[in-house]
Amino acid sequence: MKCLAQLIILVLTPVFAVSAAQEADDPSARGLASQQRRVAMYGFEEAGDFHTLLPAPFFRVLTRETGRPGLPHFGTVEVDNKIALEGAWSLRFDAGGASMMVALPPAELPIFPQSRYQVRAKVRTEGLANAGASIAVRLHDINGAEIPGTRRSCAPVQTHGGWTTLTIEPPTDVPSATDLVLELRVDQPSADDEGQGRGQAQQRKADISGSAWFDQIEVWQLPRIVFQATPRSGMTRLPDRPSLEATLRDLTTGAVQAVLRVRDMDGRIHQEQMLDLERGRSRLTMQLDDLPAGWYAGELEVIDENEVIARSVHGLVLLPDREPGRVGYGPPYFGVGFDSRQACDDQTDLSLLQMLRPDYAVLPLWEAGETGAFNAENTRQIDFVLDELHAARIEPVFELAAVPSDIQASQRLDAGQVMALLSSHEDAWGDSLKPWMAHYGDEVSRWRIRSEFGSEQLTAQSASLNQMAAFADEYVAAPVLEIRQPAGDMAEPSQLPEGVTASIVQIPSEIDPNQIASLMQGMGSSNVNVQLEPVSRMNTPRVQAEQTARRIVEAWAAGATHIELLAPWSVGESVENSSPGLESSGAAFRQLASFLSGRLPAVEVPLGRGVRAFLLGGRGEATVVAWAIANDTTVDFDLGADHFVIHDIFGGSQEVFADSAVHTLALSGAPVIIEGIDDATARFRASARMDPPTIDAAIGLHDMDLALSNPWDEAIDVRVKPIGPASFRFEPRSRVVTIQAGEEVIVPFSFAYPRMQIDGSVELRMLAEIQSAPSQDIELLLPTEIRSSSIALETEWKEVHDSNRRSGLIRVTIRAYNTGSTPLLLEAFTSAPGTRYAPMRKTMPEIPPGGSAGRTFDFPKGDELLAGHDLLVGVSAFEGDSRVVRRLSIPLELGSLVGVDPQGDE
Repeated sequence: MKCLAQLIILVLTPVFAVSAAQEADDPSARGLASQQRRVAMYGFEEAGDFHTLLPAPFFRVLTRETGRPGLPHFGTVEVDNKIALEGAWSLRFDAGGASMMVALPPAELPIFPQSRYQVRAKVRTEGLANAGASIAVRLHDINGAEIPGTRRSCAPVQTHGGWTTLTIEPPTDVPSATDLVLELRVDQPSADDEGQGRGQAQQRKADISGSAWFDQIEVWQLPRIVFQATPRSGMTRLPDRPSLEATLRDLTTGAVQAVLRVRDMDGRIHQEQMLDLERGRSRLTMQLDDLPAGWYAGELEVIDENEVIARSVHGLVLLPDREPGRVGYGPPYFGVGFDSRQACDDQTDLSLLQMLRPDYAVLPLWEAGETGAFNAENTRQIDFVLDELHAARIEPVFELAAVPSDIQASQRLDAGQVMALLSSHEDAWGDSLKPWMAHYGDEVSRWRIRSEFGSEQLTAQSASLNQMAAFADEYVAAPVLEIRQPAGDMAEPSQLPEGVTASIVQIPSEIDPNQIASLMQGMGSSNVNVQLEPVSRMNTPRVQAEQTARRIVEAWAAGATHIELLAPWSVGESVENSSPGLESSGAAFRQLASFLSGRLPAVEVPLGRGVRAFLLGGRGEATVVAWAIANDTTVDFDLGADHFVIHDIFGGSQEVFADSAVHTLALSGAPVIIEGIDDATARFRASARMDPPTIDAAIGLHDMDLALSNPWDEAIDVRVKPIGPASFRFEPRSRVVTIQAGEEVIVPFSFAYPRMQIDGSVELRMLAEIQSAPSQDIELLLPTEIRSSSIALETEWKEVHDSNRRSGLIRVTIRAYNTGSTPLLLEAFTSAPGTRYAPMRKTMPEIPPGGSAGRTFDFPKGDELLAGHDLLVGVSAFEGDSRVVRRLSIPLELGSLVGVDPQGDE
């Protein structure tokens, strides 16, 4: 009988769960639980011994028993000993076409009010196409009733066979909370899913097969932490510096340590403080001394027994003691956008926005899940934000970002179908939009529509958009109507309806910066709006900042009149009450905007191969912005000054005093801003151009005209001397010309290059000796390329195996294409300088226009004798001077069996 009683007790006690609820009825147990870091853990290890499908205290939540909608009896839930993360058992959900839920009952997990808890669950899924696994929590009061507004859930995930961790925290500031309820879920797609087009949610069918596993479910009590900077924005101007403060309240016992650090852009620690926390309240402060201008990360970690249980990062920006003042209100304009209006509700957000000093801020007026009702509750915060923006001279822009929830149901639309709504009759949206435009029409002129339509569909909506423009014109002073379309399918200006002023070009984060100019082609030369999607936060702070800066200057150089970035700040992870800090990309945005705002590119200044540099237009000090377009490089910087200042994108600056006007400048993809150059010298260099702009791939003499303009106020005498490339032969050796103020002259030259000159990019260099006062020597760079107008070439090498599968022979293939209008008779050739191989030639058959022909050349033992060498390969014409030469590089370690080289460099 005693053994039976023990067995009954054993069965009724959840021995597979280490839980504070085991003594929930004992008042002292709640005190003991509060002192534990890990409050509960459910590993399911003992569940299988009792041969039950669902281990106590978990229970299946079904609609018929609990009244919770959408939870029929479909699918099964049971413990599983075939797949587990740790140990032998886990809890498995087998999908059956509907959502499923397992939960703990109230009073199973007692908690202390206003303490901080975190739930962690290991999850694995297989075979789920549309459904996903998730966890949810909610708080209950002492009577067992759910406290409204306390439910929190994470997005459903699919892991496709791997394990992942789901983490969620219930709200903390709920005085009546006494119990935590945990739910394990498999959520099926719903017709109410946001962001779906009409009918798309219904097309995502529920999964009738597939499984999800839950294991190692832990409930932790964490310290309550407030981590903030002073000022809260974390942004100051030198010599002022921000400070950091972390306030921690911990009710548990144990060895807990807080570590406060400040790291620079590359993760190097500049300052560090540690504090052993005591039970109760602790405080850690740090004064930031002796840090130069730039972006830094304030980092807080809370460590319990060598495990980081909380972490937060706060961006800090030390602005330089001097920045250029705005030279006038004109394009380009720099803006900051918000995905949600709530992101601009806090005073800290407004403080950061004001410190960024954008020209405009884009605020969603209609948001997903929100009603479009015009009432005091909806307008109070907007009025406050608008007052702050106007006081800071930041133009507000309203965006109709989603279909309001009260209109979705009546019009049978999804949240993302804004353009579909506005394309319908005015009766469907006019009554909702009218009070907003009438109330804010005198304060906000720019109204933006977030459209789901591409360029073709937009063209078909001209009448609807003109109707919308006429509607805005009735209530908005000088209305400006903009369309934000899907990236990659933008309407050209000619496609825009009459009432639409601009189309927003979205630049996806994965787009190569070198492609931004081509993406913007066709958008017209005026009112080009660019919205940059944020660079992934998976990158390091330096990479985030440099990529953002590069995308900004590429859009600026391509002629964008409006450049905007989504709010570049975020709240630190794992800390529930921390102020946001500016991300490194935001620091780069601010630095570039302070120099480029109101100053469109004037002229491109040639500084060297692989480099782009532009002289800033508009009023203000002569300034150049420069960056490398591929690899890091150095150039000889010569713009008529022996003293200038180089600014980086983080606010740092370097003052240069050179013995001569030439300075070696190191450049990367991160642009630099150079102040103090001579404007006339920069414009003189930029004026140099050659005609024809490219060099025909042919031996013999080539004619060129060098165009030069005089930007000075008086005539200049100039001796022009060709100085490079050294292998080129120029005629004559120099010419002297007089150029009147504002005049352009043409200086003719002839040149020839060696027979084995590689085609592709090349730079002609001329020295302009200005002989009139003030005299100076200016090196002119003329980037060009050698290319054939009638021959296209493909070259390839590969390692060839013989019949015994032994390698060693290197085979080179040359294929020529006739891109001209007359037949070609060519000879293919190869040469391997520095090796024992003799030059080889082979005649090709006649190639008609549009045709091609190929030849191969074999190099026995090439794996030994050619490794690490360059081959010169190409074709020459039997009639005429056409000759195309390429370089093929054979690596020391062949590794690859095939190598194709692009056009070679000089």
